[in-house]
Amino acid sequence: MEREIVLDPEIKNLNWLAGFVDGEGSFYVRLKDATENVRSKNRVSFFFWLTQSVRDEKLMTLIAESLGCGIISSNDKYISLKVAKFEDIRTKIIPCLFFFFFSKKKKKKKYLKNILISD
Repeated sequence: MEREIVLDPEIKNLNWLAGFVDGEGSFYVRLKDATENVRSKNRVSFFFWLTQSVRDEKLMTLIAESLGCGIISSNDKYISLKVAKFEDIRTKIIPCLFFFFFSKKKKKKKYLKNILISD
């Protein structure tokens, strides 16, 4: 089935964005052990990730512009938006999502748990 081409895409409602992220986005926490190097310490990385088909490049660019953060990367099949700056997650991603409804209670609990981790 051929998809409709949207000529003037615009995110008019943050509820739509929150719903999209509810279904497609993820938060990740990664722990990296210290190496044997004396100067190395254990590290914790916290990032937000959103991936779609490469045919949705305009949508992903629009989402990144709407959020005002993130890095877009792609390959032949997928395009991803990754937000790794802790300050952007804390001041842009979490506030955007926190105040909007998530349809799945289980996922809402995960988001709230990640918010607690970030503080």
